[in-house]
Amino acid sequence: MAAPVRPAQNRQRHRHRNRPAPGRPAPHRPRAPRLLHGRVRPPQPRRTRNAVGAPTGPPERLLTGYQQTKWVTEANLALARQRGLPVSVYRVARISGDQHTGACQTDDLLWRVVAGCVRVGAVPADARPDYDLVPVDHVAATIVALSHRPAGGTYHIANPRLTSFTTIVERLRASGRTLAEVDPAKWADLIDADPDNPAQPVADAFLTTAHNRDLTEVPLHPHTPGIHCPPITDQTLDTYLTYFTRTGWLPYSGEGAGAAGTRR
Repeated sequence: MAAPVRPAQNRQRHRHRNRPAPGRPAPHRPRAPRLLHGRVRPPQPRRTRNAVGAPTGPPERLLTGYQQTKWVTEANLALARQRGLPVSVYRVARISGDQHTGACQTDDLLWRVVAGCVRVGAVPADARPDYDLVPVDHVAATIVALSHRPAGGTYHIANPRLTSFTTIVERLRASGRTLAEVDPAKWADLIDADPDNPAQPVADAFLTTAHNRDLTEVPLHPHTPGIHCPPITDQTLDTYLTYFTRTGWLPYSGEGAGAAGTRR
């Protein structure tokens, strides 16, 4: 999901601070916690896992209002459980596109940043966050299957392997797009100079998580017995990029304002 819009004039201050700002529930409640403490690693099998029984948060470690609202929601659901209501919680990682068609929502931090980078022809240097991507068709099938079980459990719908931002950039370049690596401050200036750039509302949050090893997403332990999440392969990413290109969301290099040039 996209982070809340932050005025452009605050970006310079935030870029240097790089730290976070301080009814009857449905019986089945999917949610995407976006936890932000941990360390950035190259793509690899999970080492640090957020266990099913572990509480989310703490709230002061959550970067955006979106993440904080998810923490509040889960606290309310826990209270409902204590009062005897049968509540199932689905902690869903970052939902990506359909494995076969590539169909995917665009109002998400990651895909906004991807499109924004392509519009300005640049990526911030040394930005190597990892993302826990789960295909939307897998998420839907998993929730349907789990909904037939008695209510009351907590389930993680997550991928055993993370996808690095570096890998996504490599697939963009393989598609013929030219992306220069520039200083993060320069990248932010390029985004600011493009009024219609889709990355503008989320640039602060992306730079914070991309360059602060203490504020990156913590992967969820993939705890769905009997259900296995498919890996996000190069072919999967290419399918997503093809869909974004075909629908007009993803431009070719330099179609936005202030392109950075042709250095790769």
